[in-house]
Amino acid sequence: MKKDLPARLRRGSPDTIELTERDKTIIEAVYRFRFLTTDQLQKITTSASRDKLNKRLKQLFDNKFLDRPPIQHAMFS
Repeated sequence: MKKDLPARLRRGSPDTIELTERDKTIIEAVYRFRFLTTDQLQKITTSASRDKLNKRLKQLFDNKFLDRPPIQHAMFS
């Protein structure tokens, strides 16, 4: 099934990243609430740029700090 996922839902090659305070806030919020949208995370972190936040979320996903629940695969495939 994983190979059938669109590229945007698959893990990419992880880059070396250094966690920032915003990253820690994101990880703690996801741990607490489990499911959050980008809009919700943008409000929690007061991020001005949705595009930059999405890029960082992708990096956190690629480095296995975050995951995508299977239901998201079904919703966005």
